[in-house]
Amino acid sequence: MSVPSDPNQPPNQQPPNPGHPGESGGSGPVSVNVSADQAKSFVAALLDWRFHTLITPKIVSWIYLACMILAAFSWVSWIVLGFSSDFPLLGVIALLLGWIVALVWLAFLRMTLEVYFAVVRMSDDVHRTFLSPPGGATGGFRPAP
Repeated sequence: MSVPSDPNQPPNQQPPNPGHPGESGGSGPVSVNVSADQAKSFVAALLDWRFHTLITPKIVSWIYLACMILAAFSWVSWIVLGFSSDFPLLGVIALLLGWIVALVWLAFLRMTLEVYFAVVRMSDDVHRTFLSPPGGATGGFRPAP
């Protein structure tokens, strides 16, 4: 039998896990049920000039995938152009070190995309928290007047 970390909690009840959606006690992601008629298409979200629909979470993974393909294509291009030049040592250098340049570029790109994504997620969480009705699905937290 495990000992609860909170002395006020009954011994047979598990403490809430803050990392799981929908459970209280933490700042983890919150699961929101969206009906089919509320979901907007990608084009409608792209053309939303009032910015009510967030598009960054929908496209960030595709942007990263496209940049990974671009990095691989660039590395192969450096190798081909290096070996086809008058100085074939450039091809060897591109073959041995070009992948490092591509990985460093991808790492910085990934960090940048994660910052953008985190800012959008924080904005959405704050928007949902402060604009939800009292006692609603997100807890109904309202700032004191």
